Amino acid sequence: MGQCKYDSNGALVMHWNVRGINSHLHSLQQFISDKNPVIVCLQETLLREKQSVNLCRYHLVRKHSDMASARGVATAIKPGIPYTINDFVDISIPPTTYVTSLFTLNITQLE
Repeated sequence: MGQCKYDSNGALVMHWNVRGINSHLHSLQQFISDKNPVIVCLQETLLREKQSVNLCRYHLVRKHSDMASARGVATAIKPGIPYTINDFVDISIPPTTYVTSLFTLNITQLE
């Protein structure tokens, strides 16, 4: 599983390159249920635009890409945490065909 870190306020933040969220959905739901993290950052979700995922009632902010080489990212935010989405972009890193999807969030307050 991914890595977990506590911020200076003691809030748990996790990140995980899931390489397909549906393949690890049960483990991810169990982790969220057990550890109660504030934020879970996920890479390589492999989700398509119309696929939905339930992560223990967390708000799921996600970015899929229409480009075949992009894998998708998502951030699960604990209910009750106010946030705003700043932007969504796809970044290509020449000379490779590597593409990543990126978004930034502004978390305005931690419980």
